[in-house]
This record gives sequence, structure tokens and C-alpha cells, in this order.
Amino acid sequence: MKRASLILFLLLLLASVGFVLHTSAELPERVASHFNAAHQADGWQDRGAFLRMTLLTNTLLPLVLAGAFWLISLAPMSTLSIPKKEIWSHPALREPLRRILRDAGFWLGSVSICFFTAIYALVLRANQPPPSPLDGSLMTLITLVNIVFTMIVLLVLFLRLLKPPVAALNTRQVED
Repeated sequence: MKRASLILFLLLLLASVGFVLHTSAELPERVASHFNAAHQADGWQDRGAFLRMTLLTNTLLPLVLAGAFWLISLAPMSTLSIPKKEIWSHPALREPLRRILRDAGFWLGSVSICFFTAIYALVLRANQPPPSPLDGSLMTLITLVNIVFTMIVLLVLFLRLLKPPVAALNTRQVED
């Protein structure tokens, strides 16, 4: 499916917003929103402010990330620093390159949506009566999973850029 990255990104965006809105009533009026190194709450916000910040974080940051890759895909070739630039510079490969860059942005955006939504779920859980510390083990796991998936997306992007689809070009066009 050519648009799998975009479809997943949009579905995760909607699911994240839906999850936050659906569970918002479970939060107390005064939300423990910051936790120290010992996972104890040491900062609070009123529920409305916390929800606004959460929704902004869960949507705006992934949109900015995907948008940045979208803008990079539109940049002139002279401004890009990519492997095999001399091959990717061929006009017939410009659109495949744009697709690869946009896809990477949507995949990275999807990873960040999952990360921010998981953090919200941890904070939601820590604010359930009776208030409890943030689950440090889960926070560590969520962070590590986020790092691993981010690295996978970037590695796949790099590997895709190392192998331009030169088969799409005929030999005469490559020599020109």
C-alpha cells in the first residue's frame, strides 16, 4: 500500500486524541504532571491546562515532525545532503525520493504519537486514586522502545537512500 505511512499516521493521531478525550474525566482537577527522578510527583497543573498541553504535544509535535520531512522533500536537490545524490538528482527519481522522505516523516511522526500517548497513559495511571508514583520501569521501557523504533525508521531511511531505484531509468538516461 503506497500510503500506509500516511494512513497509519492519521489513524494514530485520531486514536491518540480520542484516547485522551475519552479518559480525561478520569483525571483529578489537580493533575500531577511532573515527576522527579524518584518518580514522585513534584509539579501539578489544573486538568484543563494539562489536557490542552497533552493534546498539543500528542498532535502538534508529530505534525511538525512529519511536516518538516514533507518540506525537506520539496527542497531543491542542491540543498540536500543524501547518499548517492548524483543518482537521486536525476529528474525521474525526484518523485520516488520525495515519497521516501515523506514516508520517513510519517513513520517518525507515528512513533512520536505512540510515545507521547504512552506517557499520557502513565501519567493518567499515576493520578488514579490513591495517587501513586510514576511507574519508572514502564517509563524506561517506553523510552527505550521509542528510541529503538526511531533508530529503525532512520536506518531504513538511510538504507533506502543508499539504493536508488535505478532500474526505473534506462541506461541512456543514466549516462546523460
